[in-house]
Amino acid sequence: MGAFQTAQRRFPTLQNCGSYPPIDSARFWLNEGILRLPSGGSQRYQEMAKRGQYFARLATRLNLAPAELDAYLIDNAISDAAHEIELTEQRPQMALFAK
Repeated sequence: MGAFQTAQRRFPTLQNCGSYPPIDSARFWLNEGILRLPSGGSQRYQEMAKRGQYFARLATRLNLAPAELDAYLIDNAISDAAHEIELTEQRPQMALFAK
């Protein structure tokens, strides 16, 4: 018997998880202790999850399918040189507690 079937018996709510986004599935598996992250790997996986959430929300906001999102990202991409300029460009820092 495979790990998924064992998990289905231990956690019956898994049978209804087909309609949930992958981030919710990963959260469930981690919270229930079915999966464990390797030691020192949590920061890496946190960054991957945040990136995944960003693109999922972008697709939802723009109402795009995955292939359409790929095309949108390619059409709106900037070069590495333009990105470096954006990162190093001096912009005035707004005062946080200005009167």
